[in-house]
Amino acid sequence: ETQLGALQLGCTLLAGGNCVVQDLFYKQLSPASSQSFFSKLKEIFGDSVNAIKESKRRAKQVEAERQASLKAGISSTRAPSTDMDDHDISGAMMTEVMKFMRRSCIGQHKDL
Repeated sequence: ETQLGALQLGCTLLAGGNCVVQDLFYKQLSPASSQSFFSKLKEIFGDSVNAIKESKRRAKQVEAERQASLKAGISSTRAPSTDMDDHDISGAMMTEVMKFMRRSCIGQHKDL
C-alpha cells in the first residue's frame, strides 16, 4: 500500500502537465543513480501483470469446478473467492505506474 500511495502522490503532483513539476521530477530521476527507481517500477508492473494473470486463472478454475459440480448434480456451498481483492490491488498498481509514466511526459514537447 505504501508503493501505491507513493505512485498516487506522484501522479497527483504531475496532473495537468505542469512543466515546473515535470522538470523537478526529471532532474531527480535523470542521474544514473535513479536506475533503481525505474527498476522498481518495472518490477511493480511485472508483478501486477503476473498477479492479474494468476487471479484470472484461479477464477477460471473455480468456475470450471462449479460447472462440473452442477453437471454432477452437486450443489456447492463454497463461499465465493476473495481473489478479486488481489486482482484489484494489482490492477491499481499497474494503473498508477502507467499514469505516472504518462503524466511525466505530458507537455514536454510543446515546441515540436
